[in-house]
Amino acid sequence: QAGKLGEVKIAAPAPFVLSFLVDVLAQFRDRHPTVDILIRERNKTTIFDMLQDRVVTLGLVNAPVYDKQFTIIAGFRDPIRAVVGVGHPLAFQQRPLHIEDIYGHTIYRVSMFPRMTAFIDSVVEHARRGSGGAVIKVPMVMARELVSTGKGVTFLPESYVKPAVLKGELT
Repeated sequence: QAGKLGEVKIAAPAPFVLSFLVDVLAQFRDRHPTVDILIRERNKTTIFDMLQDRVVTLGLVNAPVYDKQFTIIAGFRDPIRAVVGVGHPLAFQQRPLHIEDIYGHTIYRVSMFPRMTAFIDSVVEHARRGSGGAVIKVPMVMARELVSTGKGVTFLPESYVKPAVLKGELT
């Protein structure tokens, strides 16, 4: 009677909301114009709580799920990429990039799933001189914007940076 044929409620971390969910939402909306959609940006712990409380029907998380009370219906691989702005000196390097190449530059450290965060932490520790000795921990959204200015390096999911790479803002 209300004209809707269903409802989809999704919770996902910011990188998912800002990257591939945009295209997925547009495609879904074209195919199912009478289905209501609710997308909430939340962190992994909150997403699990929302699933348990049935506030959302689908949760997207950026880490392995070991809890047996959740059913995993799909898995995705989203490579983590070292990212710099197009004006950054590393963007002009003619040879393949080596991890040591980034040690002379500020590294914006973001939290991700545990293994990737541990890797980035080890890189940051080796690169302290490039950042003036300080570790700069920022949210993913901020890291992407900071490196787009041509200063610093960060590591972000490919799906999250792809639109900016295609626009020529990041490399």
